[in-house]
Amino acid sequence: MEREYFCKLNAIVKKIIRGDYSQGTELDTILNDTRYPAKLLSFTEKLNLMTVKLEAREETLIENIEELQKKKPYSGKGHI
Repeated sequence: MEREYFCKLNAIVKKIIRGDYSQGTELDTILNDTRYPAKLLSFTEKLNLMTVKLEAREETLIENIEELQKKKPYSGKGHI
């Protein structure tokens, strides 16, 4: 049971690392699977929350970069 859990989780985490935050749906699927013990589901829940926060931070960074690029394009010379 735990082996199956960690194999699934490993595949999901690999995709999240590459920026595929849609894997949160897969984490939700694990959370709804009553075959797994509470300690594993608790870990999955925390991982899911971390994924949501990571995605939000990445989106914020992208938005900030885009705003900065609109204000003053980087010339590649000296300091910004």
